[in-house]
Amino acid sequence: MISECLDERVGVFEAVVDSNLGLGKGDFLHVSAGKTYGGVEKMLMAFAASNSLTGRDRHHFALCFDGLLSEKLEKIGANPMIFGPARRLGIFQRVAAGKKLQKIISKKSPKAVIFHGDWVFDLFAGAAKKRGFKLIKMLHNLGEVSLRRFNWLIGFTRPDLVIANSKITATNYLEHHPRAKVATAYPPMLIRQEFNRVAERKAVLGKLGLGDGVKLILTAARFEWGKGHDIGLDALTLLDSKINWAWLVAGAPHNRIENEYYEGFREKVEKKLPADRVVWLGHVDDLEPYYLSADVYCQFNRKPESYGLTFAEAAMLGCPVLTTGIGAAQEVLAGEEGHTFVPKPSPINFARELSRILV
Repeated sequence: MISECLDERVGVFEAVVDSNLGLGKGDFLHVSAGKTYGGVEKMLMAFAASNSLTGRDRHHFALCFDGLLSEKLEKIGANPMIFGPARRLGIFQRVAAGKKLQKIISKKSPKAVIFHGDWVFDLFAGAAKKRGFKLIKMLHNLGEVSLRRFNWLIGFTRPDLVIANSKITATNYLEHHPRAKVATAYPPMLIRQEFNRVAERKAVLGKLGLGDGVKLILTAARFEWGKGHDIGLDALTLLDSKINWAWLVAGAPHNRIENEYYEGFREKVEKKLPADRVVWLGHVDDLEPYYLSADVYCQFNRKPESYGLTFAEAAMLGCPVLTTGIGAAQEVLAGEEGHTFVPKPSPINFARELSRILV
């Protein structure tokens, strides 16, 4: 069952656009890379699901790349349009992709075109501008900076509206673009409303071959240095041997850099932790059973999150969150009890809090 928060947040997002641009009713075309699968892509899936929930196909999708996102969108009938692989420096690729995107935009005739990410906007906003459509840039990361050194090649197009995924992202952007028209809208989420926590945990433990008394630590983050997987590894080596715990690591690498990090991290884990302490979940379509089963959702960030979708998902399902008190983490979880923020991403700090939570 889809949570009411999906319809509510999609409605808020649409209202933010309407109030700032005064466009009234109409469709949106979301333009994104589509090469990886993380928080941005899960948000796009939520927009697609809202079409079925409301019975109105207001949200459409155009992607540079075929991949997991396009496959998942197709499965729910969203039918994304692929306008061709393109990269910052691939001039000929970019021109060809831009022309195809122009045709897609003209065919769909949306009231606004939403570009997810700075580089996607910088490379392709001109295609929508030529057709006279309103341009929206949605920010998903802190410190996104336009490709100024390529302006002579791509032309600089200003967005009619910038939508930030959190207040801290909006503030950061305004520091670099003080004249920009910026609004904040939290990403929509797909979360079930009805569940049996005891049954969910029993099923997960049985599936993973774990005993009833084990304390579950869940981490579901992209494999990159800023997420601090290695900090978590070192923290777990410091836990009292009397604590019966298991670390559930969700996610899979989506490109060469992530794969190199992942392989190196797994080697470290094998050297420092017993094999029965770590469960590699791989890519997980439905994290809800794991949120419902975990004793704590833990992300050992050394770099700030601009929003933190997993924080919001875990909290909504009653799973305590332990993370670093940087970025938007405290903003996303504001007003809720039971969550813990360490001041500095160190193994000792995380080990101390994990010991307290897991006793």
